[in-house]
Amino acid sequence: MMMTAASLLAATGAIRQNDAGFAQAIEAAHGATSYRAKEMLCADLVVAFGGNTRIDGTLYFDIDSERVRIEQPGKPTLVWDGEKAWVADGATSPGARFHLRTWTYFLAVPFKLCDPGAHLTPHGTLPLRAGETYTTARLTFGENVGDAPDDWYIVYRDASNRVKAMSYIVTYNGDVESAEKEPHAIVYDDFQTVDGATFSTDWTFYNWSAETGVTGEPLGHVTVKNIRFEPQRDALFAKPANATEDVLPGNG
Repeated sequence: MMMTAASLLAATGAIRQNDAGFAQAIEAAHGATSYRAKEMLCADLVVAFGGNTRIDGTLYFDIDSERVRIEQPGKPTLVWDGEKAWVADGATSPGARFHLRTWTYFLAVPFKLCDPGAHLTPHGTLPLRAGETYTTARLTFGENVGDAPDDWYIVYRDASNRVKAMSYIVTYNGDVESAEKEPHAIVYDDFQTVDGATFSTDWTFYNWSAETGVTGEPLGHVTVKNIRFEPQRDALFAKPANATEDVLPGNG
């Protein structure tokens, strides 16, 4: 697969601006070389929060261009064409853009720590759960990077150098001050290796604090199944017929 200039930068030069050892160890543990040699990542995804299923369908992710498609039985197809989020058949789907851009990031984050505009700095050892501490690094973003450049993450690396968890704030459709009052965390379990690339297939979401790690009962859960790589198909990521755009909040 031909790599774009951005992909090459993410794989090589950009790492010099980050916590190189932390990121390189994660990339090696997750099989970044194998991952980047593929064209399209596909998986069946179930996202549930607050007792409600938000997504239950199949995700297609163009690894090079980061375009996304989500198909769900009985619901309109969602497409991120690289610039805009589309909902097929003239329908509306609240949060379509958020869903298209969020779950692919959480799935592929071990391969994105050195993306252009991403800044990774050492953050010491932090607790995650009772009796568990991990080496961490803080991930921030440059101006105008992604839909929520003010988000930050604390990445937890386990003894096998895999991404075990991330705490984070969500500024999408909000502000930093409000978001930092309610930080959350995603905990990754049940790792699976597919064609040399390793992914977590079981994600649990919690409230989080720097002092104690995850707190309280789970807020949400994501199950990932049937992970596979396929040849890229441009038609999957084109604007669907009669589609309506789901715009970035504040830009509508």
